[in-house]
Amino acid sequence: MLFDPLATALDPQRLAESEARFEGRIVLAADRLAALVEKTPADAWVRLVFDRGPWDCPRVRGEVQAEVICACQRCREPFPYTLESRWELVFATSDEQVRILGEEGLDCHHEPGPLDMAAMIEDELMLALPMAPHHEPACMPWVQTDEAPHPFAALKGLFARDGHDK
Repeated sequence: MLFDPLATALDPQRLAESEARFEGRIVLAADRLAALVEKTPADAWVRLVFDRGPWDCPRVRGEVQAEVICACQRCREPFPYTLESRWELVFATSDEQVRILGEEGLDCHHEPGPLDMAAMIEDELMLALPMAPHHEPACMPWVQTDEAPHPFAALKGLFARDGHDK
């Protein structure tokens, strides 16, 4: 299903009750992401599944994938990089639920009102960015990709010649 969740805020409670599912390409307006990469994508592929999670709380499980252009931190040349993220977010209704669900290792959201889907998707894309994006080692000519000989390999020959080879 094609949709534009960025045009409107979504109500996770209502979507979980109806077990809504969204999948498709969305228009991406990622201002914060644009500050971190050379070029942001015009769109992204998204899958969202709303249902009931622990403690009968609304939950969204999502996936997002987008292609960005990063600057290599070694040679500063731009290169394409695919951002991919999967997440699960439980919408708690009380501070007690946040505490308990957090202790169980679940990500919780505890703000009443509609969900800003654009911000959530952009957050996930930013979290998927590598700390220091770079090409393969081939972008640095001074790095040798061939395996160098072991520095003590010559000693093995000396030991064998003196009869100390074990």
